[in-house]
Amino acid sequence: MSSKIWLSHGLRHVSPYYKKTQVFVKGRWVGRTVLDVLVKEFRSFDMEYYTKAIQKGRFKLIRKSDPVLKLDPLKSVIKSGDILETVIHRHEPPVKAWPIMHTSIKDNIEGIPIVFEDDQLLVVDKPCGIPVHPTGGYHLNSLTEVIKHGREDQIKLYPCHRLDKVTSGITIMAKNNLFANTIQTKIQSHEMQKLYLARVEGKFPNSSEPYDLTSWKETDEYVVKCSTSIFTVQTKKQFPNGLGASKRAETWFYPGWYDSVTNESIVICKPLTGRTHQIRIHLLKMGFPIINDTLYCPTVTKYPLYVDFFQQYDEWENSTKSKDYLNDQFNKLIEEATTVRESRLANIKDGSTCVECELPIMRNPEDISDLTLDLHAWKYYHLNVSPSSEDSSNTYSCFQTDIPVWAGY
Repeated sequence: MSSKIWLSHGLRHVSPYYKKTQVFVKGRWVGRTVLDVLVKEFRSFDMEYYTKAIQKGRFKLIRKSDPVLKLDPLKSVIKSGDILETVIHRHEPPVKAWPIMHTSIKDNIEGIPIVFEDDQLLVVDKPCGIPVHPTGGYHLNSLTEVIKHGREDQIKLYPCHRLDKVTSGITIMAKNNLFANTIQTKIQSHEMQKLYLARVEGKFPNSSEPYDLTSWKETDEYVVKCSTSIFTVQTKKQFPNGLGASKRAETWFYPGWYDSVTNESIVICKPLTGRTHQIRIHLLKMGFPIINDTLYCPTVTKYPLYVDFFQQYDEWENSTKSKDYLNDQFNKLIEEATTVRESRLANIKDGSTCVECELPIMRNPEDISDLTLDLHAWKYYHLNVSPSSEDSSNTYSCFQTDIPVWAGY
């Protein structure tokens, strides 16, 4: 796999490339043709597109029990143990380009600052706007792949925790799967704690005029504790399957500083649980949303119905509203998400198609706000070590990044 990388208009681009994958067929595919599976389950394109793609050899059915058998994917019925081979001409979306260097961290890989490295771990300061590992349409434009191709050893990295694409900061990756499990266990058992920085709307309780955050110490003074239930929403599914089970989530917040000119505060966030978008949702519920959160900030969101839904319900299962009412509300969320997605696609299609795969060619998005969020994973530290401690007796006692520019003073 080879591809050209270039920067343009604040974005990092990857030129289209071919990628081959093989997967064993699923049980529910047995007795069906490849075309039927693609049309009814993949559903990215219509029958005409998939038919042409099969005829061009982009989808093949392989039967290991009879390797010399020539199978026609359009007519052959899938059997248990068959393999579906796919050759995709990948058009990766661009990600937000990142600065080449931080001020106080000299070592870097492809411009991504190294916070710590030894034989077991690599800890970096992830830029915002790039996913941690290959997911969805992203592969070469993912953090693990950027680092892998930027090192001579081409080592495979195992992320030890999740960090949203739009979130920046501490990202811990192990150099083997066994040690990744060790770190994951420490995080899940709360032996390792996390501190985030967020820039929010309004004056957070007990926040003062701007000061140097490097002098901040974690104490119980002025802590604001938020404990609610949180659920996930998947608008690609129907009600009630599109709503995840409500689970308890708790975050402690400490005042950083307040800027009276912009009416914005810097807040230190300590999540005690690890729910999806926990910090963002808790700040929304408290009335201090992250200033540029295009998902959860009421003043800039592209999904106002989505925001309203989270503000209304902590546990949707225990709502006094009827199931029919909730179903109607969820259908509106689906319509809103569909409208936003279609509008975004309409704005970036340039009207032409790729000569290789006949997919629409996309131009640079005019608005890259969806790739930026003022939420930063600032520190990871062991439970028995103060985050302000300089104790070096424990190699993994504390990992800390520079304070991002937006959280400065």
